[in-house]
Parts: sequence; C-alpha cells; structure tokens
Amino acid sequence: MSDFVLVRGIDAAAARPLLDTWKAKRKWVRSVELLDAWEPQQLQINGRDAVGYMKGEHKADLAELVLLIQENGGNVVHLRLHRSRAERPEEDLGEWASRRNGGM
Repeated sequence: MSDFVLVRGIDAAAARPLLDTWKAKRKWVRSVELLDAWEPQQLQINGRDAVGYMKGEHKADLAELVLLIQENGGNVVHLRLHRSRAERPEEDLGEWASRRNGGM
C-alpha cells in the first residue's frame, strides 16, 4: 500500500528556488526534493514521501508548499496506489492546502 505526493507542470530546476525558500523558513526540514527527471515527480521531505506530512504537526507547512508550487505553475496531487488499477484516484491538493491555510 503506497500513497505519493506528485508534482506536475514544473520541473526540478524551476522548482529548486521555491523549495529552497520554503525549506529555509523551517528548522525541521533537512531536505526537500522532486525525484525523477520526468513528470510527474515525487515530492520528498527529509528523505520520505511528503504524504506522511499531510497529517500531524507539519500539515500546515506542507499546505504552504503546495500553494507555493501551484502559484508558480505546478500542480500537486495525492496518488493512492494501494487500490486496484481501475481505482487509483488522484486528489488535487490545492483545495486541501487552501483549507489548511484558512482559505488563503
């Protein structure tokens, strides 16, 4: 059973300044990466998939990152792979991030 946070529409080179700016404001973040050279790219924070941060104390920080990526032309989705091939729903995280940030 695997869930992933994937980024489309922005490549790793274009996203690097955004990721570095976001990371610099958070002491708990050691690394933030977009893995794979092709779309979609897997978003990882501190060496693990960002989906682990959708709940718990850092969900507001992840929501800010999702909104930042979307403001700069990217699209962030939550992909659930543990379901059968016909039932692999993708959830656009833009709405989730807006709710976490109080509708910003």
